[in-house]
Amino acid sequence: MGRRKWTPACDEASQIIMNAAQKYQAVLEINLNGISYGKINYEDDLAYAYPHPHFFNM
Repeated sequence: MGRRKWTPACDEASQIIMNAAQKYQAVLEINLNGISYGKINYEDDLAYAYPHPHFFNM
């Protein structure tokens, strides 16, 4: 469930989403449903499935 690795493809997809949101004046929100799954053990981290914090730091 979820991916913790942030890749260049994530940057590209995020930029597309943000550009569309700006063009159509849409609000982006943090979907907190991922927190309901609790923290998950990833290869190098213990974290929530989503949201990925990097998206909202762009």
